[in-house]
Amino acid sequence: MSRKIKVAAIQMDVAPAPVSVRLERAYGLIRDAASQGAELVVLPEVFNTGYAYTDANYENAEKPDGTTVQWMKRTAAEFNIHLAGNLLLWDEEGRDIYNTILLYAPDGRVWRYVKNYPWSWERAYFVPVKNRPQTVVAHTDLGDIGFLICWDIAHAHLWKQYAGKVDMMVICSCPPDAFKAQLKLPSAQLKPEDMGSTIQSMHDEAHNLFGITLEQQSAWLGVPAISAILNGTLQTPIPKGKGTFLVYVLSSLKLAKYMGEANNLEMTCQMYSACKVVGADGRVIASEDGIEEKAVVAEISLPDQKLRPAARQPRPKVRKTSYLLANFWFPLLTRSLYSSKIREL
Repeated sequence: MSRKIKVAAIQMDVAPAPVSVRLERAYGLIRDAASQGAELVVLPEVFNTGYAYTDANYENAEKPDGTTVQWMKRTAAEFNIHLAGNLLLWDEEGRDIYNTILLYAPDGRVWRYVKNYPWSWERAYFVPVKNRPQTVVAHTDLGDIGFLICWDIAHAHLWKQYAGKVDMMVICSCPPDAFKAQLKLPSAQLKPEDMGSTIQSMHDEAHNLFGITLEQQSAWLGVPAISAILNGTLQTPIPKGKGTFLVYVLSSLKLAKYMGEANNLEMTCQMYSACKVVGADGRVIASEDGIEEKAVVAEISLPDQKLRPAARQPRPKVRKTSYLLANFWFPLLTRSLYSSKIREL
């Protein structure tokens, strides 16, 4: 036996805009989802601000009772839905910023999940969860819900912690297709084909993570997943540009002539289209591949009882180079930026 509920994954544009503007746009999408019967609505990572790798991220981080938090609570009550969304939040002491999913029930109950693994340059703007790895199960009226944020998807041990404990997964992402990016320097614009064999060999990494791995791990858990994303075109400066550009030089030595200007490095890329609802068998039930902001609504089936996975957990289809860059090299470069900025605030 199983029961069915309607859920919605929300797709919003990545381009930064004032919080008031983005909340108004999000409200319209939630209203659309609720009108179609959605009981759980999932908003993307940093849905309330959009995203770029700039100091605006410090300004956008909210206090625990900030504008977006209060708006989420009110909106969940207004539409009688469970509403999940992701934003940058200060901790209660006002000492550190965390990338956080909030899930509000209509009656005001709230659950929090903090991103375990900041991806690459994100370490310049927030810190990983303390005492990681850490997962959260929300025991709601709809069922037991687990959470992941973007690059967390690549870490099999996080998925494993949810085995036999959840009825569905909520995933909020802001997934740049970074290995297909164009790079801009003061004297040159570099296309993906200019960046050497190592970078070119990783052109499918976004698909490997947000396509194959997300679906494979959901199927292994045997539960549906609701994946909300930011879409569109990411245009951003790159913090610690010289350290970043060194990776490209090692992939193609002919790029070494640009190293002197790499502190002014900028990146443009498309976001990977991963707004979708995935069934318990890992198959995509509904998705949105276009560029418009949209609510993807689908009906999912939840089992009456939880079963632990019978098969061996598959390894995420992510290259070792991705883990090296995203978990070590780029965070090593940028965490000093976070430390110095926090001291100023």
